[in-house]
Amino acid sequence: MTNKTVVLLNTPEGGKLVTDSCKENGLDFDAFKELVEAQITSNVNFRRRELFAHFDDILDRIKIEET
Repeated sequence: MTNKTVVLLNTPEGGKLVTDSCKENGLDFDAFKELVEAQITSNVNFRRRELFAHFDDILDRIKIEET
């Protein structure tokens, strides 16, 4: 992830909580981290439209991997 962090992902308990939640909801943990990173980065680099396009790319890639 970028130099900005999400505290929940940086603790063992938080990482397990998020990993378990991703599994329960059928979302790959790495894809989740990529979505979070896109959001963090968007505050600096992206306009909202670009953020949504980046999310679409990530989510489309997840759909392709599922098939």
